[in-house]
Amino acid sequence: NRKATIEEARTIGLEKAKLEINNPILLEDYTEAKKIPMEQLVYLIEQGKIPTFRWRQYTYIENRELISIKK
Repeated sequence: NRKATIEEARTIGLEKAKLEINNPILLEDYTEAKKIPMEQLVYLIEQGKIPTFRWRQYTYIENRELISIKK
């Protein structure tokens, strides 16, 4: 079972994620676009506050505004 490339994650994986969660985005792309530290997102994921989907080694989250992120 080989690892997927980032290009595959943004195409094949994203299509699979669309079947499981609303408006999915690759976790890494979300952190870059929203300038939110990965640690804060991981915490929210672990708390069950953000819907997620795993495909190969990649994680997708629901692309939405996270209104209250405390530092």
